[in-house]
Amino acid sequence: MLTAEAIEHLADYRIADILIENENYPDLDLQCVVRVAKPPFVEARFLPGQLSAEVLSPGASGRISCSAGMQVLSLVGRLDSRLDERRLRFEVEACDTHDDPRRHFRVDADVLLKHWPMTRIPPVEAEAKRVNISGSGIRFSTPTPLRTGQRVGLEITLPGTRPKVVDCQGKVVSVFNQGEDHRETALQIVEIKPEKLTSIIDFCMGKKFRGLRSKAEFLGEVLSPDLPVE
Repeated sequence: MLTAEAIEHLADYRIADILIENENYPDLDLQCVVRVAKPPFVEARFLPGQLSAEVLSPGASGRISCSAGMQVLSLVGRLDSRLDERRLRFEVEACDTHDDPRRHFRVDADVLLKHWPMTRIPPVEAEAKRVNISGSGIRFSTPTPLRTGQRVGLEITLPGTRPKVVDCQGKVVSVFNQGEDHRETALQIVEIKPEKLTSIIDFCMGKKFRGLRSKAEFLGEVLSPDLPVE
């Protein structure tokens, strides 16, 4: 059944993936938006033309997954009915939240960064910083003393064709001295909007993928039998 947290999170539509088991089309995997209708039911809404009447039958089991802050909310249950050509009603039998493994893809990147103790006013100018970042945290060097457990405001501008600005809050989990004037500070991201978290995850996964592709291309070139042997 739906938990109080799930009902609160799905009070309005949320983007989700729905996987429905069907005899004719096993593991039908679609993207939709979902919200709580009347517990234990949720309503799933699709784009025009996504649903085909002949592949959906009441009673088919399925799973709905969507982001819930820094976790994934999973709803398991059965298809109750088709409301119209774009909406399904899904009866939830169980739900849980679990960690999103994509959050832990860590990469080194050059970003524009603002950071400040939550008790102070944010700085006007961002600094160009080399950081280590993932969906769960960020590490960077700073001359500003920060202490373990301190809450810090962050504004991170991720590079790209269309740079994305991510604002969030972090908690200092460790500080390492890097000489007299600099400290390496590691922060856990503790407060962030789902769409901002997605921006970080997508950035990290894209950078990781490009790095793996470059290594594969390099390996392919080195092992290519077409290269002349000196």
